Amino acid sequence: APRAAAGGAAAPAVGVLVVVGGDPAPADRAEPPPRHSLDTPRTAGGWTLDRTPAGRARAAEQVAAVGDIGALVVFAEYARAAGGALAFLGLVPDPDSELGRELARPRTALAGYLASAGVPRPTFADAGALGGALACAAVTAPRVTDQLTSCGWADATTLGVVTYAIEGLSLPAAAELTRDFRQHVTVDAP
Repeated sequence: APRAAAGGAAAPAVGVLVVVGGDPAPADRAEPPPRHSLDTPRTAGGWTLDRTPAGRARAAEQVAAVGDIGALVVFAEYARAAGGALAFLGLVPDPDSELGRELARPRTALAGYLASAGVPRPTFADAGALGGALACAAVTAPRVTDQLTSCGWADATTLGVVTYAIEGLSLPAAAELTRDFRQHVTVDAP
């Protein structure tokens, strides 16, 4: 069952557009994969949601920057007591949209999305219990001096990208953090 949005009624991540639909699968076709959605809970593993006014403003800016793409868009920033920060962007596309159709091939969809986001030569890793595809790469950003590592996942109904600012984070460790984070932000679709 879906979790309530973080913070009760005032969710720090803003959904741009929710488009879930399509006709039920005919009886002679295989059962469709389970539909998932994405959430921004107050805690996700060892990570705590940035609920400050500045954090909420950045989330709203990032969601607005994505624009109307026929998907639920979520964005949030998290920190952890052990140090480090992450930014999370999640997409739950309309199944009939271009991205929704591309997710039928999660590895290809993820590679294409990461390339378009400027994530160079990602290394694919085990996607974990939720399946699909997962990949990570070291990245750079203008005016950012911290080491950044981006990991993304894709399955039949969601695509997420997490960018970590953790000094010395290896790609295998980033993949493990992402598998854990993904378990906490993935919910059953209504």
